Amino acid sequence: GQAILPPMAGSSHLSARVILLVIGFLVSEQARHLHFCCSDRRRHFAVPRRRGCVQVAAQLRASDLLDRRGWNAFDRYFGDLFGERWPALYDALSKPVEHVARLSSFVDSESARSQLPGGSTEVPDLDSVVAFKAPVNCNGLRLFEMRDAVASTGKRERLSPFYFMDVASIHAVLALGVRPGDKVVDLCAAPGGKTLLIAEALAEEGELVANELSDPRRVRLCRVLVEYVPEDVRARFRVSGQDATRWSKNAKEQAAYDCVLLDAPCSSERHLMEKAASLAEWSANRVKVNAKRQESLLLAALDTVRIGGRILYSTCALATLENDGVVERLLKRRPGRARVEQPCPRGEVGETTDHGVLVLPDRCGAGPLYYSVLTRTA
Repeated sequence: GQAILPPMAGSSHLSARVILLVIGFLVSEQARHLHFCCSDRRRHFAVPRRRGCVQVAAQLRASDLLDRRGWNAFDRYFGDLFGERWPALYDALSKPVEHVARLSSFVDSESARSQLPGGSTEVPDLDSVVAFKAPVNCNGLRLFEMRDAVASTGKRERLSPFYFMDVASIHAVLALGVRPGDKVVDLCAAPGGKTLLIAEALAEEGELVANELSDPRRVRLCRVLVEYVPEDVRARFRVSGQDATRWSKNAKEQAAYDCVLLDAPCSSERHLMEKAASLAEWSANRVKVNAKRQESLLLAALDTVRIGGRILYSTCALATLENDGVVERLLKRRPGRARVEQPCPRGEVGETTDHGVLVLPDRCGAGPLYYSVLTRTA
């Protein structure tokens, strides 16, 4: 790390020499730090292992290199939670999400299937829901043309035939058990994939309220509904933009629904890992803050569903505090008012927890997604 410099004369030359010596020291320390990060498994968040140290060093700001507290805190927290499983889980989370192409029940099935790429295979264990896994990752690409759908009024419409989504989300909605004629509210509905599944399960009967507090996300939700759901079916739906934690404050909404879907905003670690700046600022307090809001949302959901009705609570979080922990706190704060209907994982997708199912990508390629089903008892 020592810089070899030619002799210099004068105070300005001396200052330049000092500066260069400092730079040489910092560069050597930076290289030592990067070597340490890459060689120690427990520090792989400082420099992702799939990228070379030199390349990463060239792209990261000096401030990122000097402060790794958030990255290391993230690693320690989930390393303690998952133990020896964490390195493999981290690698799985670092890979692109593998979505499936779910076939809409509102379009002609045979016409839609003809658009699938060759080699597409149907996903098992989805009951009446039909979805396909393409031989290549088609996420985000508009490969399918809109197809004709005939509404109950006889009007023909052009609708999108396939919706890309994580298969774990399909399993979660199926666990809610929505039936034709039910009155359902989706408290945090955007972007709309789970809302579409509910709309199709209601068939020609029932009511659906799709709520989304965020204005931009609510615009996206409305766009999805228009693109996938026939106009006559949408006429039975309502989109709102309320704060879901206060949903049951309205007397008309108390005990008013057969089913409540709460896909709660969460830490969403998989998406967070894609943003180096956000991950560098991570702390365990982020999990605690989200869990507190999720608890408020689940309490509102309990007041919203009728006695005997069902609640699906789900997140894409990894932390137990945001998953089983939220359900556990609800049961303690509202004793005797709800019971957990322990769902069984479908096929090989998911593993049972104390109060639900956790789907993680290192075991099945899907997720992360947690879901729990509760029935209001009083």
